[in-house]
Amino acid sequence: MTLPGDTSESSMDVFSTPKIKGEEQAYVPYLFARDTIVRVVNDMKDMKSRHVTVISQIEMNYKMIEDETQVCLPLYPILICYQTFQ
Repeated sequence: MTLPGDTSESSMDVFSTPKIKGEEQAYVPYLFARDTIVRVVNDMKDMKSRHVTVISQIEMNYKMIEDETQVCLPLYPILICYQTFQ
């Protein structure tokens, strides 16, 4: 951890751009960086879309289970009574 006012070489290396052998500074070409960011953003949009689809399917399944339970629950005592007399 570096302290405020620390100007030693090791603390300055943390914030400087990485050096590559034979070059002054390493850099990412603008077009490559832009294309990569666009690809990541598009991937995130696709992931969100798939997530929303899956969540809506889960909610639909829970709704179906709830509806079945609401229909069957009032009939449960009758079914139990019917089974005991069989």
